[in-house]
Amino acid sequence: MKLYKAIRFLMLSGILTLVLSRCIRESLEGCPLDTLLRFTYKPRGSAADLFGERVQRVRLCVYRPDGSIEHMQTLEKSELDRLQGVEMYLPQGNYTVVLWANASDAQTKLGGFSEGETIRNLSASHPHAETSASIPTLDRLLFAVTPLTVSEHETGDHTVNFSPGPIRVSLHLDGVSVQPVVHITGMESALRPVFDETSGTWRLQSVSRNKTFQPA
Repeated sequence: MKLYKAIRFLMLSGILTLVLSRCIRESLEGCPLDTLLRFTYKPRGSAADLFGERVQRVRLCVYRPDGSIEHMQTLEKSELDRLQGVEMYLPQGNYTVVLWANASDAQTKLGGFSEGETIRNLSASHPHAETSASIPTLDRLLFAVTPLTVSEHETGDHTVNFSPGPIRVSLHLDGVSVQPVVHITGMESALRPVFDETSGTWRLQSVSRNKTFQPA
């Protein structure tokens, strides 16, 4: 048994060495490459980068041309403080990278970010939006999408700028008290990223589910 394990280990090591040596000695075509995405958040009209003070977390998903998932990753604040971005090792090819900032597990449910889902399932909503008539709180979401080409002929350093992901509300106050209770009815409680074929860009489309928002 020990002899079998030793032989198996040597065979796997030899195959790995062969693959790596081919990627090093020959053309890099077909070999995975290191790719760096740098993050910024410059709101409209602002020259300052507010990413460090406004973002606590980033969730990203890399999609293949057919819409299936190649890679998923969650970056917490401690990681973002070390590198305001992400370094990935991806096979060469064309991808679409979708990123949400500040999406917590407790307050935001992301569609298209689970095994078996595709880019056509993209959405962001409160986890209780489908089961409850009211929503207690919302994350301050930021959103970004970028095309990504991983190739030995392309630079591996890219910058992605986030944009706000607002949900529109209509607020009506009946009188004012010392401790007012605010109810926002008919709220657009979900966001769906859609690709505009005409402009070739992504935009966020609000989805109305007639929910009531009562800030905690």
